[in-house]
Amino acid sequence: MLPAVRHRRILEILEQNVSATTGQLIDELGINAMMLWRDLKTLDEQGLVKRVRGGAIKAGTRDEPRFDNKIEAARHAKQIIAELAQEHFIQDRDTIALEGGTTVSALVQCLTREQVTALTNSILILNQARNHTPSITTYSSGGLLRETSGTLVGKEAVSFFSRRNLKTFFLSGTALDLTAGLTDPNPLEIEVKQAMARSAERVVLLLDSSKLEQRSLMKVMPLSRIDYFVTDRPLPPSYQKAFQQYKVNTIHP
Repeated sequence: MLPAVRHRRILEILEQNVSATTGQLIDELGINAMMLWRDLKTLDEQGLVKRVRGGAIKAGTRDEPRFDNKIEAARHAKQIIAELAQEHFIQDRDTIALEGGTTVSALVQCLTREQVTALTNSILILNQARNHTPSITTYSSGGLLRETSGTLVGKEAVSFFSRRNLKTFFLSGTALDLTAGLTDPNPLEIEVKQAMARSAERVVLLLDSSKLEQRSLMKVMPLSRIDYFVTDRPLPPSYQKAFQQYKVNTIHP
């Protein structure tokens, strides 16, 4: 396949899906990693795509916000969600997984249960958990540190969670859409979240209502993979109907 043809196909894929992982592009184009790297470098230099770790996104797509910026957004709603999540889903001596979202970090701050074992890939959640020691026994994955989110990602983090048996996985995300499901901007973050979900008996999504009817770059999981949804206000009728169809239990004030 000629370079011009490959470039056109890459642009078509990103136009349709907004983003794509390196593996997806290699499979679609039938080329090796070095050739793909050269193609993406050329397109990036031309301003047609934006290279990100683990793949590429459509040019002009908004960057992922920093953790410390996101933590201020909807602070009151996140506190409500965190308190509901602890009340309904955490008991003494539970084993839980916590990804690095700001809503999940609010859960740690209000935790009052005893002898809870928490596993996380977030250095910021680890720091918060220090204030609850010895009530919380905390384990951290290894991996590559992402400065933007303060999380550990990559093969080491995925392997760490794949080897565990967890009762509950608490996660958040950038957006929730009835068609796309839960979506996020970074493929490396998504890989770790999916590994956590596979190791857990139940998946509890913590998401404030401002993120409904929105869509980010890449799919994390469909609605059918979510067991419980905790939010800060009653759901719109369309979401109520969809959640009933996929047997997603909802909790709100």
